[in-house]
Amino acid sequence: MTRVKVDGILQKIRSPINKANVDEVVNRIKIMARLDISERRAPQDGRLTLPVDQGGKLYEVPFRISITPARPARTSCCASSTSRWRRSI
Repeated sequence: MTRVKVDGILQKIRSPINKANVDEVVNRIKIMARLDISERRAPQDGRLTLPVDQGGKLYEVPFRISITPARPARTSCCASSTSRWRRSI
């Protein structure tokens, strides 16, 4: 399930991520945040920056990444960004 919190309101959204490829998506996020992809039992925190095009201008958006183990064979991945992200590239 994919949930997004915007301005303090949690919303469920339709996700292009299938249950079959959740592990691949989480591993890709771990690689981008320079986390250990082999670690599955301990929580991990990291950071990454993504370029976002908004109105023809590129901005760097920093994200804090939190990976926590949940139920067996499940992983929770949380990405959060602050409101002070507008840094032009």
